[in-house]
Amino acid sequence: QSFLISLFVAGFLRHGGVSRSAFSAMYALATVCSAVWVVLLGRLAERFALRRLWLGVALSLAGVCWLASAARGVLGVLVSLALLRMLGQGSLPLLGTVIANRRFGRGLGKAVAISRSGHILASIVLPPVIAALIVSVGWATTYRLLGLCVLVLLVPASWWVDKRQPGAVGTSRVGEGSGTSPALRRSDRFSKTDVPTRHAGVLLGLLAIGPLVSTAVSVQALSLLGRHGIGITGVGLALSAFGAAAAVATLGGGVLADRVRLGTLLAASNAGIALALALLLVSGSAVVLPAFAVLGAASALGGVVGGTVWLRTYGRAEIAKLQGLASAAQIAGAALGPLTLAMALVATGSYAVGLLAMMLLAAAGTLAAVWWSSPRHHSNELHVES
Repeated sequence: QSFLISLFVAGFLRHGGVSRSAFSAMYALATVCSAVWVVLLGRLAERFALRRLWLGVALSLAGVCWLASAARGVLGVLVSLALLRMLGQGSLPLLGTVIANRRFGRGLGKAVAISRSGHILASIVLPPVIAALIVSVGWATTYRLLGLCVLVLLVPASWWVDKRQPGAVGTSRVGEGSGTSPALRRSDRFSKTDVPTRHAGVLLGLLAIGPLVSTAVSVQALSLLGRHGIGITGVGLALSAFGAAAAVATLGGGVLADRVRLGTLLAASNAGIALALALLLVSGSAVVLPAFAVLGAASALGGVVGGTVWLRTYGRAEIAKLQGLASAAQIAGAALGPLTLAMALVATGSYAVGLLAMMLLAAAGTLAAVWWSSPRHHSNELHVES
């Protein structure tokens, strides 16, 4: 994930012989590859048992960590980044969300929150640990150790993943009887894509704002905070503050998602992102930790919404395919974010213009989320009491 890749940027730049702007472009391309891949993975999850997919992804990711540790030259760095993003950033979160959506109905918000807790815990614990390892044993050895951890932890975990074929899982909307949700009938689709309605297309865009901003800030954290005189240890602490706030917001958001209209939570998420960016625009190291904490909380809240809203609105029929599209939109946003800040730095010598543009985007997203959640435009969402 971005909160760890940002700590390896210096190693990739040194061994790859590329500039920071070139690395950002490569990172964006790798993330686009991930976006394309999760659409395909969502389709595969409609055909094959989740346990088989989980096991394949876990074994592949362990190998890719070792590959990344030996990456040399532009091609080596690009291939490593693409595979890391496809398998780590793309595949595992998608599979985890699909597992929760297929298993739970009522209380889905809490289930999604729990399913994301491992990611949140990693974002709290790993940045300072990985930063210390990079300083002591080097970035390549650290990546090999990460690969070993993936092998030891994720491969055995496949035992608990559902081994049933997708056809054995119900297709109803939460709170309804069996059967395919009318929202997924072909006549309701506005194009040849898999997006059910224009309303769903707006939702895809709104859910992409959080990953766009949080990934941009995380990936450029060393350079961004370095301008405030903050070193790699301070960056690790800032990323830990991001993770700690995200943990609280994830658990709280899971409870709220079972009680509050999801559009309201999405508006609150985008408003928090705008506030965090406003804090980062203020010069001075004193605002760094609060800014990262607010950004972590807001992004996590949006993640909980993204993990529950599709089932609540469109049902379980083809839920993996829909979640694949949602993941692709969020990953595409994550691809644009770091590149946007890098281009702003090259063009103006400062990150301020890029941060301002993202703040305005988040503010616009807040208003759009209010529109999206209004009864006039949103009558499909099924409110479920826990």
